[in-house]
Amino acid sequence: MPRRNALAGLASALHAALVIAAARAPVGDPDLFWIAAAGRDRLASGAVPRQNLYSFVDGDHPWVMHEWLYGAPFAAGLGALGPAFFLAFGTVTATIATALLVRSTLASTRHAIAGGLLALAVLVAFAPWLPLARPTWSSLVLALAMVLVAFREPFGHRSAALAALLSLAWSNAHGSFPLGWAILAAAVAERPTRPRAAALALSIAASLLNPYGLGLHRLVLAYATGDELRPVRERVLEYAPLWRAEHLASTSFAALAVVGLLAIVALGSLARRRHVARAALALALVIEAVLHARHVVHAGV
Repeated sequence: MPRRNALAGLASALHAALVIAAARAPVGDPDLFWIAAAGRDRLASGAVPRQNLYSFVDGDHPWVMHEWLYGAPFAAGLGALGPAFFLAFGTVTATIATALLVRSTLASTRHAIAGGLLALAVLVAFAPWLPLARPTWSSLVLALAMVLVAFREPFGHRSAALAALLSLAWSNAHGSFPLGWAILAAAVAERPTRPRAAALALSIAASLLNPYGLGLHRLVLAYATGDELRPVRERVLEYAPLWRAEHLASTSFAALAVVGLLAIVALGSLARRRHVARAALALALVIEAVLHARHVVHAGV
């Protein structure tokens, strides 16, 4: 117990350091401000945005704002506190993410040192991203929570309901919500029970409870595979392969090391036929991160 407490204290200190470092940096992410602007329009109109009023290309084109749930809080927070709100929001989500991370590693393993080192490695490797308010990164809280719920024992009807609620929130907060289904599917494959199967079905159904209906799912599919958004995937650097020189220069060595270690562990698990579904999911995330550098953080965390 003293060893676990010491490692938990070290993780807390590291978390505090990364939050302080983030708080000293200026808020320069334009995505935060246009999400707040769209939220301000939603508060004024009472309806979710369906036209991108801030597009310089075609503002009349039908629009699906997959981060719409962030809009109103961002607008209200920016109006009340200015850009400092985004620092406060990122601090809260990073604190929750750190707590979930410690709970799923240090607090869940028989080997305190191994669990503690794993938690510390993730905190160090992804320190630049965890305290950011952008939905891409702050929604990692939902991914970490889904992992804890999906593999918990015992898994009953309350757990299934909680998984469905997480899916509902995730599908209205960010377009990465299909990752939640993949996590649940891995849990069903490894620990098949009726409540887990029901959780997966309920989570898919809950994702339909969004203002855009199936339009949201079509958007996510288009981002992943469709030609409609090919210009975005070709011109936005985050969608480029990881081996692009710009990414190798901007992505920390620690983050690349964690993702590389994840690939090695996943391949080892597949070779030993242990935790096959989880290993397959981890390896799929690594491949996705290599093909599209923006997913390095999701794969590693």
